[in-house]
Amino acid sequence: MKKNYILIGEIFLFLVIGGINLFFKLRSLKYFSSEDNVLSCYDCLFYARLAKDYFENKLTAIDYLTNVPDFAVLSPIPMFIVYLPTWIFALTGISLSDIFLFLPPILSVLFIVPMYYWLKSFAPIHVFIGAAFLGIFNSIYYIRTSLGRYDTDFLILFFVFLILFFITKAVFDKRKSYFYILLSGLIFNLFMFWYFKPVLVIFFALSLLLGLLIHKEPLKEIFKKVSVFSIAAGILYFIPLLSQVKHYFLSYILKESPNFLPVGTQQFIIELQPVNLHKFVNLTTDNIGTVLFAVIGLIFLFIKYYRYMIVTLPIIFLGLTVFTAGERFLIYLSPFLGMGVGYVIYILQNIMVKKISSELIKKFVISAMIVITAFISMNSNILIQVSPPIVQDDLVQAYKELDKKIDKDAYIWAWWDYGNEIEYFLKRGTYIDNHSFNQIKTYFFAHSMLIHNEEKSRNIIAFITNNHFKDYGLNIETREDLFSLKNKAYTYKEKLRNPVYVYWNPRDIYKDVILQLGIYGTKEYIGDINLAKAFFECIEEEKVYNCGRFDFDKTFLIVYWKNEKYKEELPYREVNYVEIKENEKNIYVNLVKNENAQKRLMLEFIRYKDKLYFLIADIKFKDSIFHRLMIFDKSLKYFEPVYIKFPDLVVYEVM
Repeated sequence: MKKNYILIGEIFLFLVIGGINLFFKLRSLKYFSSEDNVLSCYDCLFYARLAKDYFENKLTAIDYLTNVPDFAVLSPIPMFIVYLPTWIFALTGISLSDIFLFLPPILSVLFIVPMYYWLKSFAPIHVFIGAAFLGIFNSIYYIRTSLGRYDTDFLILFFVFLILFFITKAVFDKRKSYFYILLSGLIFNLFMFWYFKPVLVIFFALSLLLGLLIHKEPLKEIFKKVSVFSIAAGILYFIPLLSQVKHYFLSYILKESPNFLPVGTQQFIIELQPVNLHKFVNLTTDNIGTVLFAVIGLIFLFIKYYRYMIVTLPIIFLGLTVFTAGERFLIYLSPFLGMGVGYVIYILQNIMVKKISSELIKKFVISAMIVITAFISMNSNILIQVSPPIVQDDLVQAYKELDKKIDKDAYIWAWWDYGNEIEYFLKRGTYIDNHSFNQIKTYFFAHSMLIHNEEKSRNIIAFITNNHFKDYGLNIETREDLFSLKNKAYTYKEKLRNPVYVYWNPRDIYKDVILQLGIYGTKEYIGDINLAKAFFECIEEEKVYNCGRFDFDKTFLIVYWKNEKYKEELPYREVNYVEIKENEKNIYVNLVKNENAQKRLMLEFIRYKDKLYFLIADIKFKDSIFHRLMIFDKSLKYFEPVYIKFPDLVVYEVM
């Protein structure tokens, strides 16, 4: 009977924590107004697209929408994240859009169950409470498991703690040790079906090794058990494992870019950037005192319960790569920091209750300290953090309009940021996307946009469209190799074998990686380049548009300088006015010329419908394909305007 009450209490505890999690995350529900737009991350668009294909029985071994014209072979390993919505629909009838929207926050707390039963055997409840609340409510895990975040993150910790639970069993229960080792290996394989990162087998093998060593198992027995686990967990993934070890070291630790490029895309992906101490505090509890508590408490917890905690060292080490490999690795570290917070509170509680004689007051203090553990383990930033759809509703509507204007079998020449959303909403193939970083195609996209010669730009697109990567890209190792290939592409005048459309977002002027890659090896940009830029919407007032340092007259083409000294010094080589017309030739007027301006900048006022924007960029940018597409230039010979939703996107057909 007592066991039943304990079980009921445990289930109630899990439900309370899950309810608190949903209470905060469901606040973002008001941002999801359309069942066509329920996803809140770019990778979610990829998994949801495959899940829809599987649901409609259209999923094939080859993904014909990614990495065109070479395409991509999908992993032969089962992908549970792709199959799960169909399984849930078959059992419940819940729509796929609701599954994509609600499943991540609901299942994101599932990890507390194996973690609780792992901690229950040796640690006080405070340790579990701290681990649960900091594990769930650190900023990274909170955002990455919010509404519509249909990505692999929401079940990663569940598998991690489930495997640690059975590894600990294998270490302590010598009679059933091999059974638990095989069970751990089986669960690891299920983990790979969810999140295919074979490199993780090394971390769990080390966990088992450390646990066996600390329990003084004979070396021969240790070797046998670690070998059995490694074979059971990783024999299917040996070759991908070697590849991933190299990839993680080069991409996440060293962040190396190819020898033939000045920069790599990894250097500009926010989640892959190292976290400093200030940001680390902000992402965990947003309180330096609590973080110190966490670290001190975790050390004391290790000292007190080292025979149990030793198996967590490799996972904690993986979490510590947050300082070198990027913020997403905080997911692995945060529960253990929460354990430290809980243990410090437990120690303080014991000091307090020793001085209290009343049992009733003791129970009150213990209950209060448990609540305090939960409270200080939560990041206060979650009060203001929301997670809306990654693509705005009006842009989704633009995709629906664009879908009717372009060929069904078209390829889309776009920067990789937009790849997944183009594939999801338009069902058209892209050359580069959020999960296939082909460095040569990435360079050629940027280069085709920054050069001034539109024929060369068109020829580059035709070259990449008509040829397979294996025929031109496998032997590119040096800058000279790349430039030789570029010159070959410049002169490629063959007809496009597939309809191609250029998808361009004017706000991409802020992406330094596009500018740095695009001007690389481009004669028009020889010499110093001013990478200063600005692109903003002016504020409409009664008679003028307020553009910061200057006002622009709403009736006449007149600029009013707010600072006379700034007007006299005039840092701009040119000040221009562009009025974008959807179906007519644009109005383009030069307002000021100043050949002596030292900064070599241009200032451009761009009017579209009833709104005015201003652009500041290097004067050499003026004649680039980037700029001409940006302002919907209709005088281009090789690019035919198709669609505009300024300033979000412009689309041209490549002729």
